[in-house]
Amino acid sequence: MEKQLSITNWPAELGNKRVKCYKKQVKTILEQYARKNIIEKTNSLLDTYFLIENFDYEKGLILCSYRPNKDFNGSITINRKDKTLKHECRDFRRINKLYKRFCPHIIKMFQKEP
Repeated sequence: MEKQLSITNWPAELGNKRVKCYKKQVKTILEQYARKNIIEKTNSLLDTYFLIENFDYEKGLILCSYRPNKDFNGSITINRKDKTLKHECRDFRRINKLYKRFCPHIIKMFQKEP
């Protein structure tokens, strides 16, 4: 039986392989938790809207802020140790509750280089 992949189950490799390993994990995670039409929606979100404030591989922590327009600031926090993903997006609450899928903001954050 295949082990279920989780955003809280990143491999703990050392050295320069981290980014390569991270990208591979991201691809697999997105295949499982994101629909293709939602991934395509991320094309309208500019990379400059997103800022990875903290990417601590050892602690399993990602903090990302984004600002799609001047009137709104958002954030995404993933904590592998606590097994939590916090994001105040209305789409995420709806999509995640119904389908256990990611919204475009979370997908774009994962696509951004660590």
